[in-house]
Amino acid sequence: MKKIIVLIVVLIAVFGCSEKNIKNDLSSYGLRGKVKTCFVRYYEPEKKFGEWDTTKLSCYQDSEMVTFDKNGNIQTIEYYEGDYELKGKVVFKYANGLKTEQISYDGDGRLEEKVISEYLGDTLIKQTSYDEKNEIFIKTTYDYLSDSIVLECSSCGTPYENTKRISKIFLKDGNKAMEIVRFYYENKIDLRDSVRYHYDANGLLGLVESFTEHEEPLLFQNGTKDTTTHRSEYMEYDKKGNWTQKLFYVYRSSNLDYNKERLQNYVSRKIAYY
Repeated sequence: MKKIIVLIVVLIAVFGCSEKNIKNDLSSYGLRGKVKTCFVRYYEPEKKFGEWDTTKLSCYQDSEMVTFDKNGNIQTIEYYEGDYELKGKVVFKYANGLKTEQISYDGDGRLEEKVISEYLGDTLIKQTSYDEKNEIFIKTTYDYLSDSIVLECSSCGTPYENTKRISKIFLKDGNKAMEIVRFYYENKIDLRDSVRYHYDANGLLGLVESFTEHEEPLLFQNGTKDTTTHRSEYMEYDKKGNWTQKLFYVYRSSNLDYNKERLQNYVSRKIAYY
């Protein structure tokens, strides 16, 4: 299960933060200006006396502190569980202005994973992930001519083990108003996924639609079809134009007993600038 979680995290980073498409890491977090730190906390969506209650943290999402240098390059991510209890930390290393290493530790400082990035010029072409024993368990290659990303996982746990996952990115009208990512599995898995990312006029991610059809009894019953939509409602901004409060909704539609939107989190961001 641990390897599956790492796999999902790597995929999110790949599609949201491609080195080929952004100049620094601020845009991948929807940030502008000379940001030094961004502390994001997720709360249970409850109101008291007309104000959002910030005494009960969400059970769905860890809080995180992200640190950037003056050029907008990410330096560290710290994950917190409960009331500021450190759960994990990711450290990024650079060479010649390019992100070359991403090292993940648990809350006690023990190594969990290391990702090495390779470039052709300043274009990311390959990433190799090593586990705590320094053994390779994910290889990711980037083919920008065909807009595809190939991810090979050798020890991610059932059913992903020894599986090749090919991801293709499609842009509507060649812009970022909507981005579609489709996944294709080889070897043992007969499974198709599609994700649509919708951006507003300011480039903020407003809606994420995930479509999954399970043709084999993997995680759901045989024949189960499931559609999940994530929606963000931005409420407040600071003087730099960065959002500081939002509501996060989840909608699930399937042949099971769902089909309704649910307010999952109230989210706040505290942003410090250089």
